[in-house]
Amino acid sequence: MPILATATIEDPSVAAVASGFDISFASPAPTGNSDKTHDAFVRAYKKKYQADPGVLSDTGYDCAKILINAWRHSPDPQGVMAYIHGLKDWSGASGTLTFDRNGDVRKHYALKTVRDGKFAWK
Repeated sequence: MPILATATIEDPSVAAVASGFDISFASPAPTGNSDKTHDAFVRAYKKKYQADPGVLSDTGYDCAKILINAWRHSPDPQGVMAYIHGLKDWSGASGTLTFDRNGDVRKHYALKTVRDGKFAWK
């Protein structure tokens, strides 16, 4: 039976025991090796924590950075939302994103699965 999950399932300990299961989930698509913002994030993370960033670390970093910048722009909730809604083609550690008029993020996603005890792009 196929299992549909979220990107938060992507943990090495899950992959080690999930071989043989038909698991699929959407995950932010990789930015590519030439993305300087992502590369700088990974270098800084490794330097500070002596480990690779965990699952969705770059996305969480981007969320925090956007909110901090929004609060600096305007301390009131309407100003924060206006700032966020105004972000178009914003380049962060997790890639380029845009917020639509409803506040939903628009970015590239792709499907992943478990293959040979590891997570892999479909």
